[in-house]
Amino acid sequence: PVGVPGRAGADSLAASAADLAKFGPLGATGQRFDALFNLENPLRLPFTAGEQAAAAWIVDALASLGFADDDIIVQEFGIDLVDPLQLVTLELIGAAGAPDALAVSQNVFVRVAGSDPNSGIIVLGAGYDTFNPPGVVVDPALGANVSLLLETAQRVQNAGLPQTVYVAFFGADVVGRPGARHFFNTLPAAEQANIDLVVNVDAI
Repeated sequence: PVGVPGRAGADSLAASAADLAKFGPLGATGQRFDALFNLENPLRLPFTAGEQAAAAWIVDALASLGFADDDIIVQEFGIDLVDPLQLVTLELIGAAGAPDALAVSQNVFVRVAGSDPNSGIIVLGAGYDTFNPPGVVVDPALGANVSLLLETAQRVQNAGLPQTVYVAFFGADVVGRPGARHFFNTLPAAEQANIDLVVNVDAI
């Protein structure tokens, strides 16, 4: 695990979570996070400082929901930008300046262990980066997937589900989902074989 430094928004995130009486009405946590995520992270182009800052924001959000530091995994990965389609995509989304050879991004995820190891594994994932070039306002729907997963993480944290649940936020999702592939490829083989359901939350 590679730690990502905390952000100034951590206090506002903690306050938002503390304001809720337990979980609050369905959707309350997601709405509060949704109001902050795009505001504080307007540019999240893959392989950039903005994307890294968004990852740090998600780490702070998960911590504010009660996840211990050791339970929040920041998983760095690099990809070789040799695929012409990826290079064209980066140019189109305005991510000029990304390294020509190796680009580095990061996933953020938590694992909530189930009560029955034989009940399978559920993976809930979403990309958190964006494809909006500078000067273009980010589509608010592109942050709603992150907010939805944060509320889901809160609700499954102490739900006592029989299944083990991964809640994962994937980096560099808009350039071919290398973060999602890296996440799966680094799971233990036994867990890979035991996945029963994967839900990818796109713009909502």
